[in-house]
Amino acid sequence: FKIKQNSKVLRYYLASVIYFGHDHFTANIIKLDGQVWYYDGMTNGGRMKFMGSLTDSFDLKKADGKRATAAIYILL
Repeated sequence: FKIKQNSKVLRYYLASVIYFGHDHFTANIIKLDGQVWYYDGMTNGGRMKFMGSLTDSFDLKKADGKRATAAIYILL
């Protein structure tokens, strides 16, 4: 999304969505090219798992039965 500040336009990019459930946090990491990678430090040997692309109508509200609790944006 974009925010206009004085005469400058600031662009922010969704970089990650954090999920919580069953006393455990997980995350979807979103790369600049739209790839979505799932991370759960307790499974998959601590490696991220490719989940798809934002262009694939990807739903970021839930992941592995856990609800989204936070979103992290970066300033481009």
